[in-house]
Amino acid sequence: MTPLTVEERARIERVLGKTFRCGQSCGGLHHVPKLKWCHGWAEVNAHDGMSTYDFNQLTALVIGAHEEAVRVEILQGGPRRLKLLLHPRQREGDMTRRHPTIEKAIEDYRRVTATPVREVPA
Repeated sequence: MTPLTVEERARIERVLGKTFRCGQSCGGLHHVPKLKWCHGWAEVNAHDGMSTYDFNQLTALVIGAHEEAVRVEILQGGPRRLKLLLHPRQREGDMTRRHPTIEKAIEDYRRVTATPVREVPA
């Protein structure tokens, strides 16, 4: 695996900045827990959990990953920790090299699961 380029590192940093709410406006990635740069990917050990709406770090992670074409893998990282592996991808190529936009991912999800858009009662 080749080392990350400056552009690939910047894409990963943008995903993490949006996820942990510490982008350019607040001076950098100081809220990102234990960021480790590896050969071809980045690794973060996040504490506690992530959710989709209130405290919506999971939503921010997923949308940010699709915006920046960064594959995210979530693993067990220790007691009360989640390990995030972030691999930059391209928009085109085989399954091991590409990453879809969020719109394409939603389209594929609905096609595979045959899930129509449903209104949820208020």
